[in-house]
Amino acid sequence: MVDEFLKGLGIEHSYDAANKTVYATARHLKGSTIVATQCLALKFHFDDAVKLKSIDAKVTYIGP
Repeated sequence: MVDEFLKGLGIEHSYDAANKTVYATARHLKGSTIVATQCLALKFHFDDAVKLKSIDAKVTYIGP
């Protein structure tokens, strides 16, 4: 379900089976400039039954 949601929004993501975590990055958020790109980094953590346990979100900047 998380995979389909992120695909639908065009957000790049990957799944780490060993840690049961989906890593996603939404790039070019409002507030980005030519010098620095504002991104939202997301981590979706799942339990052993593959049920969503928690979500971590952090705004990051990519630039020189």
